[in-house]
Amino acid sequence: MKTKLKKRIAYITLSVLFIAIVVGLFFNTIFNDNKNAMHANSEDGTSFSNQPYKEYNKKFPKIEDLYFKGVWYSKTRSPIENFLYNDYYVFLYKLPVTSDKSLDSVLKTTFANKDIISGIGYYELANYFTVNKPCNYNIRYRTGKPITGHNIYFTLDGENVTTLRKSDSIYCYYAELNNFTICYNKTDTVDFFGELKPARPAGISLPIQIIFRKKNNEFYLFVVIKNESNKSANKNQLAGSEIIK
Repeated sequence: MKTKLKKRIAYITLSVLFIAIVVGLFFNTIFNDNKNAMHANSEDGTSFSNQPYKEYNKKFPKIEDLYFKGVWYSKTRSPIENFLYNDYYVFLYKLPVTSDKSLDSVLKTTFANKDIISGIGYYELANYFTVNKPCNYNIRYRTGKPITGHNIYFTLDGENVTTLRKSDSIYCYYAELNNFTICYNKTDTVDFFGELKPARPAGISLPIQIIFRKKNNEFYLFVVIKNESNKSANKNQLAGSEIIK
């Protein structure tokens, strides 16, 4: 009996020790993830300006025809500029990609659902720019310095996905969005992310255009989203416009 009791006590002790190690590793992982996210947040040094970003205006002179909303600055990446165009919000951002290849060689598109990884810090842009407006979507970018690359890995998931335009310098996609992601190396963490909010009114869809534009070996992203999600959308709202030339 004493031998059985000793074995049982030893078994219980080892089991408790194993559980304690597993729990400790779990909370250590969460702590490190949060610590890394907090470090990235402090490193980013974001600010907002109500003055247009001159570099984007030089690259795309016709954006001066849009209603300017503001610019989101970061110490670690290019500015993100926001406009209103008819009933659409337009986000403009220079991607951290360098290549002398054509856009159709650089852009790697997959029509599939992809999510961001927990524990990574992301800034949410949409609610900041659309204050006092109903916002049924999130647009986020990863905090900290982005990992640069020579390709654009793009995923798009939603209803009625359509390629509106493609050439060696312009690609334009339309969808009633579920989500989209962008990174610059195949195995990298998602850098730029947009999604239709899970907690949204019933029957809401989100018409969106994602436009990639190459100019002088630089690569730009236009995200064009319906101002009010329940209104009918024009698929070609910006795709054929002079603005992106």
